[in-house]
Amino acid sequence: MTSIDKIAWFRLEGGRILSTRSHGKDVHYIPGGKREPGESDVQTLVREIGEELTVAIVADSAVHVGTFAAQAHGHAAGTTVRMTCYTADYQGTLTPSSEVEEVVRLTCADRGRVSPVDRLVFDHLHRSGRLRQGRTRQNRGYRFESAREGRGPRSGNRRPGGAPLRRASRGVR
Repeated sequence: MTSIDKIAWFRLEGGRILSTRSHGKDVHYIPGGKREPGESDVQTLVREIGEELTVAIVADSAVHVGTFAAQAHGHAAGTTVRMTCYTADYQGTLTPSSEVEEVVRLTCADRGRVSPVDRLVFDHLHRSGRLRQGRTRQNRGYRFESAREGRGPRSGNRRPGGAPLRRASRGVR
C-alpha cells in the first residue's frame, strides 16, 4: 500500500473553509502539499502555502488540529493520503499562484466538490460546529483568477477590459 504524506492549512472564516483547485483538476483541495526530504511539518506548511497562495505563514502560530487519511483522489486503489492539518496566521494577501486556478471558500454543502480526505475534514469540522451547513452567497459564482494571468484576487468579477461582471437578476424585469 502506497501512502502520500501531505501537510494542509485550515483557514476557516465565517463557517467557510478556504479551498483551492489546481489547473486541470476536477476537485478542490484544502491548501497544502507534500513534504520535501528533511522538512518538518511547519516548514512544509510555510513553503507550500507560500507557493500556492503567495502569503507568508507565521510559523510560530501553527497549531496541529488533526490528521486524516483516505483513498487518494486520482490515484490507484490502495493509495492513501495522510493529511496532517494545521491552523496558522498569515501575512499578505491571498493570491493564487500560477499552479492554482481557483480559490474558494466552501461549506458543508460543497462536500461533493472536494477530495475524499477533505470530505473527512469537512465532516469533522461540521460535527464540531465550525463548518456551515449550507452555501452562502459569497461562495457561489465567483472565483479568483490565476496570478499567472496577471490578475489579482477577485479579478474574476471583472471583464477583460476591467468592467464589472453582472450576475443575472433572480427577479422578473
